[in-house]
Amino acid sequence: MAAGPAIPARVNERDSPLVFRADFAGKDARRRAVEAGDALAAAIDSDAPSDVALVDITVNGDVAFVHVRGRAVTTLTGADAAAEGALDLSHYAEELETRLLPFVQDELRRSSAQQIALSVFLFVFFGLLGVLTLRALRNAFDRLERMLEERRAGLQPLKLLSIPLLSAEALRSVLLVGIFVSRILGYLIVTAV
Repeated sequence: MAAGPAIPARVNERDSPLVFRADFAGKDARRRAVEAGDALAAAIDSDAPSDVALVDITVNGDVAFVHVRGRAVTTLTGADAAAEGALDLSHYAEELETRLLPFVQDELRRSSAQQIALSVFLFVFFGLLGVLTLRALRNAFDRLERMLEERRAGLQPLKLLSIPLLSAEALRSVLLVGIFVSRILGYLIVTAV
């Protein structure tokens, strides 16, 4: 009976060089691959100090600890090295480190490109949304001014207890000033957001 699964369990991160064929610490190869994939994705997405190595595989006795950007990803054993056809764990660790480094660099470039694309998209989207909102505001205020001009003759003076406070022409002027101030405030609010 074989110690590991017949089909290797690959870490589910694009073409990751991390492959598990052996069980370790009570976890089967698939479970180890899932956990390593989650840890690898978290390490790539996290912020890391610039002085930390991108990939570091440290052999300590009969186990090797895989770190990406300073975060622990997985632990490898001699059984993993033997399943991959390596002479011993230290040779397997060296080979894996040389394959894992370009993979991590590519993933970081991809992640950076995605962030730039998202920033550009959001910039264009909110810029377009702002322009459309300004246009809608302009149309609304233009309609209010036209409506006020059309009803110019129908405006009645503002009265309080039959005492005229504002003539019809003064009321029209106050309404036009109010529309003008509202227009400016609307434009400022839209451009500030």
